Amino acid sequence: MKIFKKKKSIQYTFLSVLIPSLAITLLVVAVLIGLYVNQSTQSKLAASQESFMTLLEQILSEDLWHYDPASADELLKLATYDKNILFMELSDEYKNVIGQAGEAVPEQGEVTSRVIYAGVGEHKKQVGEIRFQFSASNYKETVITEIIKAVLLLIISIIVITVVMYLVYRRHIHAPIHHIMTTLHAYGKGDSTALVNWDSNDEFGTLATAFNSMQHTLINNQRILVDSALRYQNLYNKTPALLFSMNTEGVITDASVYFLHKLAYKKSSLIGLSMFEMVCENFPGSGSEIADRLSKGGRLTNFQTCIRTSSGEKIDVLINTMSFSSTDEGDDSPDTSLCVMTDISKQVHAQDTVFRQANYDVVTELPNRFFFNTRFRSLLDSSLRSKSPVTVIFIDLDRFKWVNDTFGHSVGDVLLAEAGARIRRAVDDRSLVCRFGGDEFIVALHKSRDTVEHSKVAEYLLRALADPFRIQQHEIHLSASIGISSFPHDGDSPDELIGAADTAMYHAKNRGGDAYEFYEGDMHERIEKQLQLDHVLRTGFLEDRFSLVFQPIIDIKNRSSNLFEVLLRFSHPEFPNVSPAEFIPLAETTGLIRPIGQFVIRNALLHLHALDNQGEERYSLTINLSPRQLQDETFVSFLHDQLQDYKINPGRIVMEITENSLMENNSRIEKILEQIRELGCLIAIDDFGTGFSSLSYLRRFEVDILKIDQSFIQNVPDDEADSNLIRGIINMARELGIVVIAEGVEKKEQYDFLIENGCDLAQGFYFSKPVKAEQVYSNVINY
Repeated sequence: MKIFKKKKSIQYTFLSVLIPSLAITLLVVAVLIGLYVNQSTQSKLAASQESFMTLLEQILSEDLWHYDPASADELLKLATYDKNILFMELSDEYKNVIGQAGEAVPEQGEVTSRVIYAGVGEHKKQVGEIRFQFSASNYKETVITEIIKAVLLLIISIIVITVVMYLVYRRHIHAPIHHIMTTLHAYGKGDSTALVNWDSNDEFGTLATAFNSMQHTLINNQRILVDSALRYQNLYNKTPALLFSMNTEGVITDASVYFLHKLAYKKSSLIGLSMFEMVCENFPGSGSEIADRLSKGGRLTNFQTCIRTSSGEKIDVLINTMSFSSTDEGDDSPDTSLCVMTDISKQVHAQDTVFRQANYDVVTELPNRFFFNTRFRSLLDSSLRSKSPVTVIFIDLDRFKWVNDTFGHSVGDVLLAEAGARIRRAVDDRSLVCRFGGDEFIVALHKSRDTVEHSKVAEYLLRALADPFRIQQHEIHLSASIGISSFPHDGDSPDELIGAADTAMYHAKNRGGDAYEFYEGDMHERIEKQLQLDHVLRTGFLEDRFSLVFQPIIDIKNRSSNLFEVLLRFSHPEFPNVSPAEFIPLAETTGLIRPIGQFVIRNALLHLHALDNQGEERYSLTINLSPRQLQDETFVSFLHDQLQDYKINPGRIVMEITENSLMENNSRIEKILEQIRELGCLIAIDDFGTGFSSLSYLRRFEVDILKIDQSFIQNVPDDEADSNLIRGIINMARELGIVVIAEGVEKKEQYDFLIENGCDLAQGFYFSKPVKAEQVYSNVINY
């Protein structure tokens, strides 16, 4: 048959799939039909047997005792006329055989027995027994007959379906494919006008129409190509694009007029010039890369580089090439490339701008957090491979918010830029320096050696940032808090290392700033403790767990006291021994110092009012003010109201401010101090001698009292430098009319030194520890 002449035809493939599929389907369906007929016939036969035996029992149960052997045999013989029943035997209630028909055949299965009863309920009794055997061979014949009928019907159906499908295939698939293949063979032999002779409304008709349409288009295109070839040279030379040609060695062989004009070349000087001679140094293609690609039959696709014009101007360009052979001798290897060059200088500049905006900080021009995270991950990967350490230095500028609040954000931005430049200059070129956000900077030191080197870098950074910033005729003093972590000791991921350095920086800031800390494993626990302490302070404030004590300030000459410093104490079961040196800086940081400060002033004036009611109006108090209170515009009005409420003469109140508070050079602080003096209160500078430019503060502010810091008192009279410093302070204050108080006097030698040098007042454990208000009331303090 022709059907199977070409085994690789679609027709063969169709039949080779269809026939086995139908055969398998026939087999599966036949098995399923056989199983179904088997089950169905067996069920029906079992039901027939049960029905027959039930009927027989009903007949025999009533009249069994009336049957004689002859009648019983006759009845059983009638039953065995059914070809499915081989053997039946009837017995009475005493197992005596009454009648029998047929013979039992062991090969046909077991003989079944059934007891026969008469009567109902309590009168029901056994009257006999019947034994029987049914034939299995008849059942098998029935099953085989049914299966044969079903399979024959299925085969006929499949044959009909196969014939119908094949006829459909021949008409609607094979015929159009045959026409299409015939046309394609003719086209392959050179008949470019061959068309498919087939017309139908199905996909093959659509395919034939599309092929014929394509043929018409190709004929037209061939005509157009002939015309285009004639116009190519004009188009190449006159098109406004950077077109040029070069050989496989990268030597320019031709160039369009627009190319020559745009790059200011003369054709005579351009032809013969190597392309890589035009490429800028350190850019792709500046070597022999272009020639290597072209000589190997490669192409340049969106090849980005930078070229120089005849005048030396640099232009960023994209180069795309199309290689072809100029011979028709069967050699398909390209020997010429048509090149299109696109000027992308504006796009490159825009990309650089977008890149800088995404990766660099606008204010400091340093890399930003995004850039740092990206580079830092690569730095860690490199360190893992080389097994070299990496150090992270986290820098936070102290009191930067004060700069913005005082001088404005424009000055703050200039200060940030200068701070970033100082940090950049303070480390080597291999280090990664970024602005992390706000007033935070971060430095990654690669291949740093040890903690000694880290300490030197940190100290150098602190010194660099401590130098005054001179911005818009302002001299601004700042300091920084620095945290240091190292890889892999303190973490193995960027987040862990940055978090560790940030934690260490937080501890440095809690020390008062202008310091650096190395990360330690228990720092997180200490932070948690501080968070717990902050919670305890806030709840303790509401629970009235703060109290005041009073330390006498002694008149050295007559060893008496009318002046007390008000000191704050805190008591809580969870923090029984927490000192003011620990909870006051925390309250400063969290802002809780403002309500605490109001509590101190209110209760101090309350106690002073109580002493006045006892007739002791001779006492005065010194009260410490925090920098945050000096930033509070409502503070002076609050102080005024309290003085009015408790009827206290303002001249009996001394407000103590630290020298570091004056360092902030804040006009707001200066204004508040003036308002405090206008109320009539006195001003004292606490911890005098620990800050910078102390004399300038005395010249700028009206100060009534100087309190010499206890760190100087501790070493007198043994330390000559400290002794001379204290003498100088006392003499200077005397000339300026300022009272001097020496803090932290604990020894008689210190007391004698102060008397000898004319100090006015002193306080310390040598005279008295801080006492409760009750002791002041009872006037039982011994000096």
